[in-house]
Amino acid sequence: MSNAGSRPPGVPQPPFAASGNFLALLTANKLSVLDASLNEIGSSQNLTNGGLLAAVPGGWLLAHSFQIQFIDTTGAASPAIVIPHEHSVKPVALVYGAAGRVLLLWRDFTAPSQNQVKAIITMQDGTVVVAPFILMGESLDTGPIGVTSNESSFFVGPSDGTLRRYLPDGTLAGTVSGYRVGWPTMLTWGNSIGWYIAEVPPQSGTFFAQRFDGSGAPVGTEITLAAPGRPVAFFADGDALIAAISETTPSSLSRFSVIRFDQTGAIASSVEVGVGFELHASLFANGIALTWSHASVTDVATVAIP
Repeated sequence: MSNAGSRPPGVPQPPFAASGNFLALLTANKLSVLDASLNEIGSSQNLTNGGLLAAVPGGWLLAHSFQIQFIDTTGAASPAIVIPHEHSVKPVALVYGAAGRVLLLWRDFTAPSQNQVKAIITMQDGTVVVAPFILMGESLDTGPIGVTSNESSFFVGPSDGTLRRYLPDGTLAGTVSGYRVGWPTMLTWGNSIGWYIAEVPPQSGTFFAQRFDGSGAPVGTEITLAAPGRPVAFFADGDALIAAISETTPSSLSRFSVIRFDQTGAIASSVEVGVGFELHASLFANGIALTWSHASVTDVATVAIP
């Protein structure tokens, strides 16, 4: 499996991610490093609140405000690298993978209601190797953008029914149309196949999924996912699709589970996790790590992939 995945609207990119046998949990201005037993073994303090977190070999990259920063598995933070920018910046996607490089996307607000989507490509320590370039022109859209990667390409789904493939040097290698036009678009890559997931109409709770190959071309037929609640993260597992689900209950709490969908979109197996608020999920070792809040406490748990 790859740990590159996407999340629906209202749910930011995971505030935690697994790097080897370590988890990084980002809360407020602190990043905590947890070991395989979920014990805190290190931390980095006084970080800018919020941001995007992506696992890279030996640690994580944190993109926040106008900066990108490498943090190792002891919690030690390297000096921040400033993202070249001209206007107000909002990071929207961060993914590691293609040729050991990292793709960072952000919205550059050229006016209060208009923005361009720009990108840079860095090494795993945050060193910029491809200068900022425009990925999408002027737009009123401010929503999330689906990204994932494999060993050779970055894939970007801008919610317009296309899937774009970029090489590690930033070259646009191809654009494939014919996918669902939905908001948001979520992408995830497995061993040799990717998934393009779109919610249509937006906020409807109806999700469509389409497999794609390394060129970005569709594979097989589109399926409708029989999700009992709202997916907050997707992970590819070969021809199957795994989702972390948040399901509304009569109380104010949400019920959380991890579900495996088969090739038809039906639920093949599932495991319940807990109840609370604001579920996040990341692949970890041979399972899935999840975090959520409950009674002013942040809970972290791991489950086997169903």
